[in-house]
Amino acid sequence: MNEKINVGTAGYFKMRGLTFPTMTDDTPDDTALFVSSKLVMQTIDKYFSEWKVDFELKGLSNMQLELIMKVVINTLILASTVEGQIAWLKNPIEAFDGHSLLDLLFDKQYEQALSYSFSVMN
Repeated sequence: MNEKINVGTAGYFKMRGLTFPTMTDDTPDDTALFVSSKLVMQTIDKYFSEWKVDFELKGLSNMQLELIMKVVINTLILASTVEGQIAWLKNPIEAFDGHSLLDLLFDKQYEQALSYSFSVMN
């Protein structure tokens, strides 16, 4: 099945200068943006490959894919270079007893990883 996954709102994308295929300047900020689960998996896999992260996506629920995709989006917003993105994902975080954002993802603590990435952005 190729279900749709919510990757954020138009307002979230607009505020950060991101584009989205179905979004125009007139798209209301509270409009939810959806992508097929297949495309979400391909996108996550593309960036994880760039970041040299070996992460198995098969078998994850759409909710888990949504959370991971939002962490990927936040990573791209917070760090403009591949090296910076890798550092952001792999550097130890004091609040998590020295575990990295990537450690949280491997431990299936997707909500905690996403919450942390949003907290840094605000």
